[in-house]
Amino acid sequence: PPQDLDAVLRLASAVLIAEVVRSDLDVDPRERDAMRAALHDKFGLPDEDVQALVEHAEQTARDSNDLYTFTSQVNAQFATPQKLQLLE
Repeated sequence: PPQDLDAVLRLASAVLIAEVVRSDLDVDPRERDAMRAALHDKFGLPDEDVQALVEHAEQTARDSNDLYTFTSQVNAQFATPQKLQLLE
């Protein structure tokens, strides 16, 4: 169903952002705030849902062996403008 795909894409996007945020091994509160703002702007979710998504994404990123699962989902489902927007 489409809503399942939407949830998968939200999580994949959030995991990739979480990986960038934690790439220097020092997660600054401003980076986490920027992550929440980006996800809110991208997906139009309520604050509570964004917070839950961030927590799930951070845990998933810590537990994942690689990012292929997430990058392949974004690559398959996002058009080039959406991919660029995700990187901004």
